[in-house]
Amino acid sequence: MLSSIERRSRREVGAAMSAEGFDGQQSGLGWQRRWELARGELTALTDSMRRGRLVSATVLPLPVRRTLLRAGGVRIGRGVAGLRRCRIDNPHVTIARDVYVNTGLQVEGRAPVTIGAGVMIGPDVLILTSTHDQLADGTFGPTIYRPVTIGERCWLGARSVVLPGVTIGDGVIIAAGAVVAADCREPGTYAGVPAKKVR
Repeated sequence: MLSSIERRSRREVGAAMSAEGFDGQQSGLGWQRRWELARGELTALTDSMRRGRLVSATVLPLPVRRTLLRAGGVRIGRGVAGLRRCRIDNPHVTIARDVYVNTGLQVEGRAPVTIGAGVMIGPDVLILTSTHDQLADGTFGPTIYRPVTIGERCWLGARSVVLPGVTIGDGVIIAAGAVVAADCREPGTYAGVPAKKVR
Protein backbone atom coordinates (compact mmCIF):
# COMPACT_ATOMS: atom_id res chain seq x y z
CA MET A 1 0.00 0.00 0.00
CA LEU A 2 1.39 3.41 -0.98
CA SER A 3 1.63 6.20 1.55
CA SER A 4 0.09 9.57 0.75
CA ILE A 5 3.61 10.99 0.14
CA GLU A 6 4.44 8.21 -2.32
CA ARG A 7 1.10 8.71 -4.14
CA ARG A 8 1.69 12.46 -4.34
CA SER A 9 5.28 11.94 -5.55
CA ARG A 10 4.09 9.59 -8.30
CA ARG A 11 1.48 12.15 -9.39
CA GLU A 12 4.18 14.86 -9.50
CA VAL A 13 6.47 12.64 -11.56
CA GLY A 14 3.59 11.89 -13.93
CA ALA A 15 2.83 15.60 -14.25
CA ALA A 16 6.47 16.37 -14.99
CA MET A 17 6.53 13.65 -17.66
CA SER A 18 3.40 14.87 -19.42
CA ALA A 19 3.72 18.65 -18.99
CA GLU A 20 4.70 19.15 -22.63
CA GLY A 21 4.18 15.69 -24.05
CA PHE A 22 5.83 12.52 -22.80
CA ASP A 23 7.73 12.03 -26.02
CA GLY A 24 9.38 15.45 -25.69
CA GLN A 25 8.25 16.47 -29.17
CA GLN A 26 7.00 19.91 -28.07
CA SER A 27 9.80 20.79 -25.68
CA GLY A 28 12.74 19.13 -27.36
CA LEU A 29 13.48 17.30 -24.10
CA GLY A 30 13.35 13.53 -24.55
CA TRP A 31 11.37 11.32 -22.22
CA GLN A 32 14.53 9.63 -20.90
CA ARG A 33 15.93 12.99 -19.76
CA ARG A 34 12.57 13.98 -18.23
CA TRP A 35 12.53 10.72 -16.30
CA GLU A 36 16.12 11.26 -15.06
CA LEU A 37 15.25 14.76 -13.81
CA ALA A 38 12.06 13.61 -12.11
CA ARG A 39 13.81 10.62 -10.52
CA GLY A 40 16.62 12.87 -9.23
CA GLU A 41 14.11 15.22 -7.58
CA LEU A 42 12.25 12.28 -6.06
CA THR A 43 15.50 10.78 -4.69
CA ALA A 44 16.50 14.10 -3.10
CA LEU A 45 13.05 14.41 -1.50
CA THR A 46 13.20 10.84 -0.18
CA ASP A 47 16.74 11.27 1.23
CA SER A 48 15.73 14.50 2.93
CA MET A 49 12.68 12.82 4.46
CA ARG A 50 14.76 9.89 5.73
CA ARG A 51 17.16 12.21 7.61
CA GLY A 52 14.75 15.02 8.56
CA ARG A 53 12.58 15.74 11.58
CA LEU A 54 9.92 13.27 10.42
CA VAL A 55 12.17 10.26 11.11
CA SER A 56 13.20 11.61 14.53
CA ALA A 57 9.68 12.44 15.72
CA THR A 58 9.13 11.71 19.40
CA VAL A 59 6.15 9.46 18.64
CA LEU A 60 8.51 6.93 17.04
CA PRO A 61 10.37 4.54 19.35
CA LEU A 62 14.16 5.00 19.51
CA PRO A 63 14.97 1.78 17.57
CA VAL A 64 12.72 2.99 14.72
CA ARG A 65 14.40 6.44 14.69
CA ARG A 66 17.85 4.83 14.53
CA THR A 67 16.77 2.47 11.73
CA LEU A 68 15.27 5.27 9.63
CA LEU A 69 18.36 7.48 10.04
CA ARG A 70 20.57 4.54 9.03
CA ALA A 71 18.38 4.03 5.96
CA GLY A 72 19.06 7.70 5.12
CA GLY A 73 22.82 7.07 5.13
CA VAL A 74 23.72 8.15 8.68
CA ARG A 75 26.15 5.70 10.32
CA ILE A 76 25.02 5.15 13.91
CA GLY A 77 26.85 3.00 16.48
CA ARG A 78 25.40 0.81 19.22
CA GLY A 79 23.88 2.49 22.23
CA VAL A 80 23.15 5.84 20.54
CA ALA A 81 20.21 7.39 22.39
CA GLY A 82 17.96 10.43 22.07
CA LEU A 83 17.73 11.54 18.44
CA ARG A 84 14.48 13.45 18.99
CA ARG A 85 13.42 16.10 16.46
CA CYS A 86 16.86 16.11 14.81
CA ARG A 87 17.59 17.31 11.31
CA ILE A 88 20.59 15.71 9.65
CA ASP A 89 20.82 17.23 6.17
CA ASN A 90 24.28 15.78 5.68
CA PRO A 91 24.49 12.19 4.37
CA HIS A 92 28.13 11.85 5.56
CA VAL A 93 27.56 11.66 9.33
CA THR A 94 29.11 9.03 11.58
CA ILE A 95 27.95 8.79 15.20
CA ALA A 96 29.99 6.32 17.27
CA ARG A 97 28.70 4.11 20.07
CA ASP A 98 27.12 5.31 23.33
CA VAL A 99 26.43 8.88 22.16
CA TYR A 100 23.48 10.79 23.60
CA VAL A 101 21.87 13.22 21.14
CA ASN A 102 19.45 15.59 22.84
CA THR A 103 16.44 17.22 21.17
CA GLY A 104 16.94 19.40 18.10
CA LEU A 105 20.44 18.55 16.83
CA GLN A 106 20.98 19.97 13.34
CA VAL A 107 23.82 18.83 11.08
CA GLU A 108 24.16 20.76 7.81
CA GLY A 109 26.31 20.51 4.70
CA ARG A 110 28.06 17.79 2.75
CA ALA A 111 31.51 17.34 4.32
CA PRO A 112 32.03 14.42 6.70
CA VAL A 113 30.98 14.85 10.35
CA THR A 114 32.45 12.37 12.82
CA ILE A 115 31.17 12.20 16.40
CA GLY A 116 33.28 10.04 18.74
CA ALA A 117 32.16 7.50 21.32
CA GLY A 118 30.59 8.62 24.59
CA VAL A 119 29.77 12.16 23.43
CA MET A 120 26.90 14.08 25.06
CA ILE A 121 25.13 16.55 22.74
CA GLY A 122 22.84 19.13 24.38
CA PRO A 123 19.58 20.52 23.02
CA ASP A 124 19.55 22.51 19.77
CA VAL A 125 23.24 22.04 18.91
CA LEU A 126 24.15 23.16 15.36
CA ILE A 127 27.01 21.57 13.40
CA LEU A 128 27.89 23.30 10.11
CA THR A 129 30.18 22.05 7.34
CA SER A 130 29.55 24.57 4.56
CA THR A 131 30.80 28.12 4.17
CA HIS A 132 31.68 30.73 1.54
CA ASP A 133 34.84 32.82 1.19
CA GLN A 134 34.34 36.53 0.59
CA LEU A 135 35.99 37.67 -2.64
CA ALA A 136 37.92 40.92 -3.15
CA ASP A 137 34.93 42.57 -4.83
CA GLY A 138 32.73 41.89 -1.78
CA THR A 139 30.78 39.03 -3.32
CA PHE A 140 30.87 35.47 -2.07
CA GLY A 141 32.60 32.59 -3.80
CA PRO A 142 31.33 29.06 -4.31
CA THR A 143 30.29 26.89 -1.39
CA ILE A 144 33.20 25.26 0.42
CA TYR A 145 32.68 22.13 2.52
CA ARG A 146 34.99 21.42 5.47
CA PRO A 147 34.80 18.33 7.70
CA VAL A 148 34.03 18.46 11.43
CA THR A 149 35.47 15.99 13.94
CA ILE A 150 34.30 15.68 17.54
CA GLY A 151 36.47 13.44 19.72
CA GLU A 152 35.44 10.91 22.34
CA ARG A 153 33.80 11.77 25.69
CA CYS A 154 33.04 15.38 24.72
CA TRP A 155 30.09 17.40 25.94
CA LEU A 156 28.49 20.00 23.67
CA GLY A 157 26.26 22.30 25.71
CA ALA A 158 22.81 23.51 24.72
CA ARG A 159 22.65 25.71 21.61
CA SER A 160 26.38 25.55 20.96
CA VAL A 161 27.47 26.01 17.34
CA VAL A 162 30.34 24.14 15.67
CA LEU A 163 31.60 25.87 12.51
CA PRO A 164 33.09 24.21 9.39
CA GLY A 165 36.55 22.65 9.55
CA VAL A 166 36.71 22.41 13.35
CA THR A 167 38.27 19.55 15.32
CA ILE A 168 37.22 19.10 18.94
CA GLY A 169 39.61 16.86 20.90
CA ASP A 170 38.82 14.05 23.32
CA GLY A 171 37.34 15.09 26.67
CA VAL A 172 36.53 18.68 25.66
CA ILE A 173 33.51 20.47 27.14
CA ILE A 174 31.85 23.16 25.03
CA ALA A 175 29.73 25.53 27.14
CA ALA A 176 26.13 26.32 26.32
CA GLY A 177 25.82 28.99 23.61
CA ALA A 178 29.50 28.84 22.60
CA VAL A 179 30.50 29.25 18.96
CA VAL A 180 33.41 26.96 18.09
CA ALA A 181 35.25 28.70 15.26
CA ALA A 182 38.70 27.11 15.75
CA ASP A 183 40.08 23.76 16.88
CA CYS A 184 39.69 22.87 20.58
CA ARG A 185 42.13 19.98 20.85
CA GLU A 186 43.33 20.27 24.45
CA PRO A 187 40.98 18.82 27.12
CA GLY A 188 39.16 21.47 29.14
CA THR A 189 36.14 23.75 29.08
CA TYR A 190 35.66 26.21 26.20
CA ALA A 191 33.13 29.04 26.34
CA GLY A 192 32.23 32.29 24.57
CA VAL A 193 31.95 33.67 21.07
CA PRO A 194 34.32 32.60 19.66
CA ALA A 195 34.96 29.75 22.10
CA LYS A 196 38.15 30.05 24.18
CA LYS A 197 39.53 27.77 26.85
CA VAL A 198 38.36 28.96 30.28
CA ARG A 199 39.48 25.97 32.42
